[in-house]
Amino acid sequence: MNTPQEIADGIWMIDAHMFGAPENLSTYVIPDPVPTLVEPGPSTCHEAVMVGLAAMGLDELAQVVATHIHLDHAGGTGNLVERFPGAQVFIHQIGAPHMVDPSKLLASAERIYGEEGMRELWGPITPVEPSLMHAVDEGDIIAIGPDRRLEVLYTPGHAKHHMSLIDSATGIAMIGDSVGLTFPEMEIVNPIVPPPDIDVELLVSQFKKYRDREVPVLAFAHFGLKHDVGHILEESERRLRMWTDIAIRHRDETPEDVGARIRDATLTDLRGAGHPEEHIQRMDQRMEYATEASGLLRYVHGAHPSSPHTH
Repeated sequence: MNTPQEIADGIWMIDAHMFGAPENLSTYVIPDPVPTLVEPGPSTCHEAVMVGLAAMGLDELAQVVATHIHLDHAGGTGNLVERFPGAQVFIHQIGAPHMVDPSKLLASAERIYGEEGMRELWGPITPVEPSLMHAVDEGDIIAIGPDRRLEVLYTPGHAKHHMSLIDSATGIAMIGDSVGLTFPEMEIVNPIVPPPDIDVELLVSQFKKYRDREVPVLAFAHFGLKHDVGHILEESERRLRMWTDIAIRHRDETPEDVGARIRDATLTDLRGAGHPEEHIQRMDQRMEYATEASGLLRYVHGAHPSSPHTH
């Protein structure tokens, strides 16, 4: 059963069961006084999200926010707006046009996954009515009533359209993919660096924003919360630089070969640090190292196209 959890004062987490499995995508909900949902996920997660909202007793949404427009975060936005007519949508200004007209986003996804893969992984992308779309940027405020708000931090590096959100009531930062991938039971964090517009130095520079704000908790999209913020940021940066160094040294190899090198180095690193083997294996099963290598190789070779991507 998809049972929502109250993770902090007035913030709930729904497991969106991305790819039909638990702990792949965290959807965050602030139900009062203006019901707001962060990270709707792809449209293939729509039913799981709706089950979670029903379990909370929430039969309305006024605002939908996505940290960026990759399909695993924002692909189902239009579906939610159809279910909750009039819900206002907040996307970073670089990504907002692609939610109003998702034709390029859809074409990019179909080139990578094919029509069948697109249906199975992500589902349809429903356009958002322009009158409901709010394009936001650094310092903008998403109001959740008179005494609560989400502050927008522009945090590019993973994608040019990536933003994070600071909850005024708790200080919690909803960080999308900016720090990486983790699971609740472990202290492992791996970067998420897919093509096409990964920028390693820009990505690392965003960590300073979380440190400067003395953020007490990082709310990951993939998946759950981390309280030891300093340690997690250090681990993400260290592993990102290790991966980048491998990509530089083997820049003329294929993504598959570089990905295999990154995997071997990561497993050695994690085992050397004494992490439980079951944690290492769980993370290893979730990773797509060739995809991460592809993003890093594009960065190493200086290719930074501005087109949207899917994951």
